[in-house]
Amino acid sequence: LFLAQIRSDFAEWRSEHAGGGSGRDLDGFAHLWEGYLAHGRRQLAGVDGGRVILSLELGGGYGVADLVVGRCLIEVKTAFDPAASMGDWLNQVLAYALLDWSDALGVNTIAIYLGWQALLASESLTRVLAAATPGPTPSLEDLRADFRSAMQADMDESFAMRMRQRYPPFVTPALQGSAAQPRP
Repeated sequence: LFLAQIRSDFAEWRSEHAGGGSGRDLDGFAHLWEGYLAHGRRQLAGVDGGRVILSLELGGGYGVADLVVGRCLIEVKTAFDPAASMGDWLNQVLAYALLDWSDALGVNTIAIYLGWQALLASESLTRVLAAATPGPTPSLEDLRADFRSAMQADMDESFAMRMRQRYPPFVTPALQGSAAQPRP
């Protein structure tokens, strides 16, 4: 997912900087890597906890999150102007937190890692939920149950499609010639 996002953002960058080319692409990748080494790695290593999970499936495979470090769910983005999309990304990472129905990940923090800026923007899930809801803050368990109920039909359809793609139906071979008889 990380490389797909980089590729998408690079296509945007190339179109804005006419005359692109492989040299510019490599410069962009070098910028991302150098930013990660100089700033991003330290920030990600500073996230509390030692467990790291990459490309994790949530909600029975309905969502695939980029990364969990310790108890922090992190979505990786490489946009040149992140302010325009931050609300959508926050919704995305919140949905991933809600898809962890059994709290198997024990997430208590959500974050967006901005690759181009080499910046980790994080906040506790409790504070985000308190800020996002008027009145009393609902429990994470109640929100997960409501979300699961509201999304169940879509998740079931998504699961069925993935199963049909993964396990295509059997193909019955055509009978050869008119004399061929099916075996009893």
